[in-house]
Amino acid sequence: MKKQSFQGVLCVLAGISFAIIFMAVMFKFLHFPGGDLLLFIVAPAMMTALSLCLYIYVSKYGALKAYVEEEKPYAGFLLKVERIAFNTLAILGVAIIFRFCHLPGAVQLLTYSCFTLAILSLLAGFGTCKLLNQSPKV
Repeated sequence: MKKQSFQGVLCVLAGISFAIIFMAVMFKFLHFPGGDLLLFIVAPAMMTALSLCLYIYVSKYGALKAYVEEEKPYAGFLLKVERIAFNTLAILGVAIIFRFCHLPGAVQLLTYSCFTLAILSLLAGFGTCKLLNQSPKV
């Protein structure tokens, strides 16, 4: 698949995902019928699909891909951190939906995913500083 067509699919999927999630939250808050179904089944499926597409896109066309091909020391590490972050974001989205539905385990899932994202943000920040300090100055 070409980069442009993959970006188009990603943009459409993101738009549909966020529209469904916002509608599901609105339906749930207003107690409309189908709000639980949208929020509990459809929205997590869309968020997982979006996270998977972002995971694939970053691996094939992401900005770090050029650094990895040049064999920069911290680029591979940052690419792994970015992939883990996309997966953790999908888990965080599902945790938020679990919290809206008052399901057991939602608080633990939110806590673990937020803590993981905080650690990943620190690792990405330090790794990016190391990567940029090793790049030649222009």
